[in-house]
This record gives sequence, C-alpha cells and structure tokens, in this order.
Amino acid sequence: MLSKSWWYYTVEREEGGFHQGIYPDDMKLLPRANLAKIDLRGRKTLDICTMEGLIPTLMQNGGAA
Repeated sequence: MLSKSWWYYTVEREEGGFHQGIYPDDMKLLPRANLAKIDLRGRKTLDICTMEGLIPTLMQNGGAA
C-alpha cells in the first residue's frame, strides 16, 4: 500500500498529509537546493524521466507552467 511506503524525503500526499522521509525535514536535498536558485515564475518547463515527480512538483510550486 502506497500510504505505508517509506520515502527518502518527506513528501505531501494528494489526499492530504505527508509521507515522512528518512532524512530530517530541515535537510535540503540537491534537487531542492538547485531549484531554489532559479526563478521559475511565468516560465514553461518540461520534465523528462526524473523518477517519482519531485522535480515537476518543485517547478510548479516555484511558479512554472
């Protein structure tokens, strides 16, 4: 069952709540650290094969279309 699965980092579930990761919540992993340096507001982005969808979620949260 997906809701009982473990994750490397804490992720938000669609139905609400979070899956707790194995890393501390205040530890910034490389994808988040790199995307934090880029202003994506109003930009169109394309994600191709970046595992479980973290990158497009972060890009959309950063304002990308």
